[in-house]
Amino acid sequence: MKIWDYQTRSCLYTFDQPGSQTENISCVIFHPDLPIIISGSEDDTVNIYDHTTYKLISQLQYGLKRVWSISATPDSNTIAFGFDEGTIVVKMGKDLPLASFVNGKVVQIKAKEI
Repeated sequence: MKIWDYQTRSCLYTFDQPGSQTENISCVIFHPDLPIIISGSEDDTVNIYDHTTYKLISQLQYGLKRVWSISATPDSNTIAFGFDEGTIVVKMGKDLPLASFVNGKVVQIKAKEI
């Protein structure tokens, strides 16, 4: 994965570090408010990077196969991930998903209640 300057068309940074995704990167976003870059891969991982240092902050894996889409809204720490086998919505800073859609069923988690 590379970060490019769209005006100069020059490569600013190439992600080649331990913990990086091993398969094709299928989606990447810059979070609209938080200082992070999020990438999803065909190896079932979501990587979260610092947007200034490009260092890996965290790697998430939910066991739902390939990651195909990532969405984040301004003024929110909530991020949605679309996988081969379902969708997960997480709040940054939490380990458990807020809601997920797997095998045709919606599961919501609120204050430790499912």
